[in-house]
Amino acid sequence: SRYKFSKTSPNHQKFADDYFGKSSGFISLIGEWHTHPEDIPTASYVDIESWEKIISDNDDRLFFLIVGLRAGRFYFRESNKWQSTLIYFKDV
Repeated sequence: SRYKFSKTSPNHQKFADDYFGKSSGFISLIGEWHTHPEDIPTASYVDIESWEKIISDNDDRLFFLIVGLRAGRFYFRESNKWQSTLIYFKDV
């Protein structure tokens, strides 16, 4: 739907695992992205909970992008705190 997406298909993870294996471990996950139907996107509680789980399952530093209607916001975790950078589309 417009407001909810669920990654429940095992094919999503299988695709990523297969690609990682074919690259001999060179190509890896750098993060995830999704959209919010708002001008300036802000992470929801559901977003943060999901990202916490992803980070707990991965050792790499990951980035998360939310694309809004007028801007995108990158999130990353540093020193156990969530940080973000806002990029307006007119800036790029």
